[in-house]
Amino acid sequence: MMKKEKEELFFVGISEAMPLRREILLSTKNSIYFLKKNEELKELRINKIEKIMQFKEGIKEINALMNKLREKLPKANVRVKEKPVIREYTQKKREVKKEMPKRISELEKLEMELGDIEKKLGRLR
Repeated sequence: MMKKEKEELFFVGISEAMPLRREILLSTKNSIYFLKKNEELKELRINKIEKIMQFKEGIKEINALMNKLREKLPKANVRVKEKPVIREYTQKKREVKKEMPKRISELEKLEMELGDIEKKLGRLR
């Protein structure tokens, strides 16, 4: 008797089944699309980790070669002169500061013009 109850199927009539079927198929399609993108992201992450490991191995190899080179080269006291990069940077910074007041004055001019236009509109009303 229990088997008969489990085997009995109930069907429910749905009005306008085509739009509902279309919506279900679209949502299934979107779900599959997102799952596909998720898998692509996983593969990208794995590739990224592999590339980082290769990069680290290359850096280790370069460091080992640099150490061997340092051992073979004669020791010498060589001083490196500092470049006046800092001076150029401060000059650029000063130039930027000089330009800022021009922008502010242009903004003030535009605000004044806007105020004049608003006054004229107020007179016309």
